[in-house]
Amino acid sequence: MKNVVSAPKTDMFRLRINPEVRSEIEEIYAKNGLTLTQAINIFIQQSINVGGLPFSVTEDNAEYIKAQSMKRL
Repeated sequence: MKNVVSAPKTDMFRLRINPEVRSEIEEIYAKNGLTLTQAINIFIQQSINVGGLPFSVTEDNAEYIKAQSMKRL
């Protein structure tokens, strides 16, 4: 598999997201010099590198993440 981050981009991926959440996350990534698209490509590359989610998901943090996500929706 090629490096996702530097590979040519020829396909589109659409994502529905709350506008307030999008604005907040774009600000966070911008502080690190990244666009949302670049950050998503990095997430995808890391998922490929580790063969799954690029962070640990346990029962405890899965419920926390789900609860936080539901609050924002």
